[in-house]
Amino acid sequence: MLSRTSLLFCNGLRNCHGRDLIQPLKRNLLDLKLQTIRSRDASRFSRRSAVKNEPSYLSQLKVPLIFTVATGSACILGHKHLGKLISSRSYDPSSTFNWWSSKPDWFKTYWLICGSCITVFASFRLAMLLSGQFPSLLRFMQKYFVNSGNPGSALESCVQMVLSSFCHVSPLHLGINMYIFYNVAEALVPEIGKDRFLGAYLFSGIVSGFTSKFYQVISGRFQGSVGASGAILGLLSLVIYLHPEYNFHIIFLPFLTMPGPAVFIGMATFDFLGCLRGWAFFDHAGHLGGLGSGILWQLLTSKSLPESYSIFNKKS
Repeated sequence: MLSRTSLLFCNGLRNCHGRDLIQPLKRNLLDLKLQTIRSRDASRFSRRSAVKNEPSYLSQLKVPLIFTVATGSACILGHKHLGKLISSRSYDPSSTFNWWSSKPDWFKTYWLICGSCITVFASFRLAMLLSGQFPSLLRFMQKYFVNSGNPGSALESCVQMVLSSFCHVSPLHLGINMYIFYNVAEALVPEIGKDRFLGAYLFSGIVSGFTSKFYQVISGRFQGSVGASGAILGLLSLVIYLHPEYNFHIIFLPFLTMPGPAVFIGMATFDFLGCLRGWAFFDHAGHLGGLGSGILWQLLTSKSLPESYSIFNKKS
């Protein structure tokens, strides 16, 4: 059934030249259809090109994974030589360095790592202050000292996982990490030696850096991360694994103590929830990687320890 307007329009068509009116209308409809088809094909092609050019998870993580396995293996196989970075030779009492040489190995090991972290922190702050005059310096620090899942060169991805373990965002961040690291070094170096301690630190830092990068890539949250907390948590989990009977004080709450296994489970649960919920204040994925790397380090290197240091080779 036609409306009044449709009838008037049809009467108008009868009174005019039908061919002159309908032919241009057909041509316009045909042109519109062709344009629609072309735009649809173009959009499909652009989507295919974007998918083809977009780096996949595997391509982004392949080089960091190879680097993690290679450097982790090097830490495990060559950790006996890392202690040569810290000289234990005795000096003449009249020497200027007598004070340093008289200090125990754990003290020297602590200040080797702590001094490196302080140097990197000061360099980053200097780069920020001079960003107006030397912007390339700040870009260099951000490129190689911030662990990010953003697609970059293979060199950037690998170097980030190592150097980010020595970088911190604030004096509070640096102070808390170095306070915990001080207590861990004092307890662990005399037992396992400076060689294995340095190897465990580097191993945990690299593994936590990879897990952080892995989480950023698969979740799409490219916030970047810095800090020695992943490596320190690896050492802390190693202490808990070797001595589950130890009790630990809670930072900022020194009147509270918790057994080692409870501390480990609590931190692992908190960081696991942080990954699931997407909390961005801490690098929860890096913390989980650090917690697991300490135990993995002990499992992979326990046979090289003297029997008195190992809990696996005890004879029944």
